[in-house]
Amino acid sequence: MFAFVELALATGCRRGELLALEWTDLNWTARSITISKSLEQTRAGLRIKGTKGKRPRVFSLPLLAIEALRSQKLTTRGRLIFSDEDGDHLKPDLISQMVVR
Repeated sequence: MFAFVELALATGCRRGELLALEWTDLNWTARSITISKSLEQTRAGLRIKGTKGKRPRVFSLPLLAIEALRSQKLTTRGRLIFSDEDGDHLKPDLISQMVVR
């Protein structure tokens, strides 16, 4: 949860935008991240959609966020920055409950 909260604080991004992030959205050299999609939870399940503003946004990241992402990279599997143990998308409701705790 630390990396999720750190990235949320550094960017001000919405929960679904952070949950849709893939490692390819991160530019380690430039210390930036591109937000171009969002994860939505519907009655039918999870789906990826465009962002609310419809245009990609690029954020410069502070060193603390980069370090949190480096630690996150060691614990994740697959293409998603924030994923479950199988490398699948986390449910937005679950994240909200964890942050509240």
